[in-house]
Amino acid sequence: MTGKTYIWRTVGDNRTRSEHAGREGKSFFWTNPPKDGHPGEPFGCRCWAELVAQNKSNCEEDEIARVNADAKLFIAKQNLERAEEELKSLEKKFKDIESQIEKEKRDKENARRTGAAIGSIIGTGLGTTKGLGGSMKGAGIGIGIGSNFGKILEEIGDSITDEKTDFFLKQSKVKIKKEIATIAEKIKKELKPVLEKNKKQATEIRKELQKCKSKR
Repeated sequence: MTGKTYIWRTVGDNRTRSEHAGREGKSFFWTNPPKDGHPGEPFGCRCWAELVAQNKSNCEEDEIARVNADAKLFIAKQNLERAEEELKSLEKKFKDIESQIEKEKRDKENARRTGAAIGSIIGTGLGTTKGLGGSMKGAGIGIGIGSNFGKILEEIGDSITDEKTDFFLKQSKVKIKKEIATIAEKIKKELKPVLEKNKKQATEIRKELQKCKSKR
């Protein structure tokens, strides 16, 4: 049967409360829990109790080992799923920022082209207006005025996208890219191997438990 004590276990991530992290690996009596309760009882607590067998008769030890292994496997799955969800969220943010940057570029280019086109129209109009000293001279003056006006409109187009906003978008893109790389690395080198290890352990413990039960 289960013993009088259990071992406090935590998920072990940065969301674990410092108070609970301090209980990791420590033994507690079922009849005398901490002030906020046993593992999993406090609101939002994801900790769990590692059971301790009182004796080794009737396959009790194997059964408790199975329960503990299943708990570890469940936590490993949760950690992996949470990391994969975070990775997907960051990848979406990265794509959104890329799209926004491209949109800003298109808006700038469109504003420049619009300014150049309007400047050309004004220049042509002034160049064909009589009273500016003859058609050739008027054309030259008109084109010059139109060109200057076009440059002004181009500058207005450049100011459509605030430089600070543009800088912020690029910095955000770099930051999110680093976060994506970090989480992807953690999933590959830490979370997936831990999950596979726990799966293997849980399978082996179940086999031992079946052998024990078959000998009865």
